[in-house]
Amino acid sequence: MKKTEGKHTKSRMKFIAFLYGESEHQRQNGHISLANNYASAGNSFSRFLQTKGKSEIAFRKITSQIISDYEAWLQTCGLCRNTTSFYIRALQSVYQQYRYALCRYNVCLDMLGRMLGGLKLTSYVSRHSWASAARQQNVPLSVISQSMGHNSEKTTEIYLKSLECNVINKTNHDLLNNVFRKTRRSENVRKM
Repeated sequence: MKKTEGKHTKSRMKFIAFLYGESEHQRQNGHISLANNYASAGNSFSRFLQTKGKSEIAFRKITSQIISDYEAWLQTCGLCRNTTSFYIRALQSVYQQYRYALCRYNVCLDMLGRMLGGLKLTSYVSRHSWASAARQQNVPLSVISQSMGHNSEKTTEIYLKSLECNVINKTNHDLLNNVFRKTRRSENVRKM
């Protein structure tokens, strides 16, 4: 059931939301032209998704086939090659921004983990920690689900149950280690 870090995180991040967020970020940094490019590409890609009956798409579902379908759709809308190319380049610039942001986030978490005594911190761990802390504070399931970017509360329930299993497994592991340590100590004392 374990997924790799990149796949696990990408499956929860929504592409259109990230694209609009990146547009706003660029606007706040004074890069108005780039912000407008991202917003324009987002509007166009959103219209394309609506033809497929969707309003959003996960990063992991952005495949070469989807991009090819989008490019063909742009051409059927009567757009010239330059405009089609503009939209495709804008979308590509946004995978790259996402990958860079995720990498930077994981590097910062790794540094924090080392500062805290060698903890292994990743975006996956931080998501787990946040979800379990929210659950313990009786945050409504709907809020946790939306915050995690899950498509349904059922997905969140499954996710939270896996967290409970992880806690149980870690507790059992810690208990067994303590028992074995005490047994070894007793054996060492007897040998003396």
